[in-house]
Amino acid sequence: MKKYFLTLCFLCLLFNTVTLAQERPNNLKINLLSPVVRTFSIFYERAITKDKSAQLGFFYTDVKLSSFNISGLGITPEFRFYLANSKENSTKQAPEGFYLAPFVRFQRFTISDDQIDAQTGFASRAKLNTLGGGLCVGYQFLSQKGITVDLFAGPSYNAGTIRAEVGNIGTLPFSAGFSGPGLRFGVCLGYAF
Repeated sequence: MKKYFLTLCFLCLLFNTVTLAQERPNNLKINLLSPVVRTFSIFYERAITKDKSAQLGFFYTDVKLSSFNISGLGITPEFRFYLANSKENSTKQAPEGFYLAPFVRFQRFTISDDQIDAQTGFASRAKLNTLGGGLCVGYQFLSQKGITVDLFAGPSYNAGTIRAEVGNIGTLPFSAGFSGPGLRFGVCLGYAF
C-alpha cells in the first residue's frame, strides 16, 4: 500500500508543478472494453509539455468463473511520448496524436474457490499480488469539443506471488492472465479539459 501512496504523491506533485500552454491539458477517460471482463477502468492524463504527458490509471474487478471468484484492484502509472508533436512545425499538442507509453502496473487480488475442501472442510482463499510493466503504442484523437478516443496495445510482463489464506487454492484456470507475458490493450473514451 505504501508503494501506491508514494506513486500517487509523486504524480500529483508532478501534475501540480508544471505550467502549460495547452488549452486542454487534462484528460479523464474510461476503457470501453473493461466491462466485457467485469472490470471498471478509469484514467487521468495530464499533458506536461507539447509532446509528453503522464497518465495514472485505476481499475477494479470482480469476476466469477465456475466456483472461482477473483476480485481486486490495480494502479497503472505511465509516461507518454507523443512522437509527431515534438517536431517544430507540429500543430498537435499532447494529449493528441501517435504515442509510445512505457508503464508499470501494480495489482492486488483476492481469489476464492467456493468448493469445500474434503480434508479441511473449508473453501479456499488466497491473495495474489503482481508487479509488472510494458510498452504500449497508441493513437489518441482529440475533437474540438474536447472528446477523446484513445486506442492502444502493447506487450506486458507481470511477476506475482500468491499466498493461501485458507485451504489450498490449487490450480487457477485464469492465472496466466496475471503472471508472465501478456498483452495490454484498450479503447478509451474521455473528455479533455
